[in-house]
Amino acid sequence: MKSLKIILACIVLLALILSHSARAQEQMITMRQRDTTSMKTLLTLPKINYLGLYVIPEYQLVRMAGQFTSLGGGSVILSLNKKLSVGVSGFSTFDHFTPSRINPSNALEMKTRFGGGRIEYTLSPNKLIHVSFPLLIGGGFANYDSAGGRMRHDPGMYGGYRQDSFHHAGTNFFVVQPGVNVEANVLRFVKVYAGASYRIVAGGETRTSSFMSAPGTSQIQGLSFSAGVKIGYDFWLHRNR
Repeated sequence: MKSLKIILACIVLLALILSHSARAQEQMITMRQRDTTSMKTLLTLPKINYLGLYVIPEYQLVRMAGQFTSLGGGSVILSLNKKLSVGVSGFSTFDHFTPSRINPSNALEMKTRFGGGRIEYTLSPNKLIHVSFPLLIGGGFANYDSAGGRMRHDPGMYGGYRQDSFHHAGTNFFVVQPGVNVEANVLRFVKVYAGASYRIVAGGETRTSSFMSAPGTSQIQGLSFSAGVKIGYDFWLHRNR
């Protein structure tokens, strides 16, 4: 009889301990829920499931100095969830661009380089054909150089070359270039695209000479048609979980 009472007392004590432990755990869960629901924020960061890295060689046919010429360059971007990407871009005109509307005798060469940060948003990236919206924000410079200022072959000179007269005038500028591209998935790691954009330019520091004026913003800004290839891959971050 005495042993029975001891067993019953132990059962009651164990029940009290379990009940107290369950109540304490329930209170802790409630407190945690209050902690998570009490914090209100303006922005909620999305969960990143895919992280991609792409190299993008690009060709642009641009309106500059009253006529069309070519730019070469490209971008390196980091892609988040296949939709939003951030990176850097840079472009340059090819050599010997002599805009005839600026100088009909083709005595001036125009050289333009610009680049900066790139942000791009892609709609429905898993579809075969989809649309993206790139935006470049940065700066650059444009120069007028006298076309006769190059080294020319002259057998009568020591070394076989002579330096013609050279004049130079340039402008630094700030650029914003929004655009729209139509993109196609060729392979999982290759995409091709074509699109159009517009360079919006604000002038900065200007360097002139007594023989020529520097390029104005109206000669630098303008419409661009582009084509390029995206080479890279989007990695699934939760594959091993």
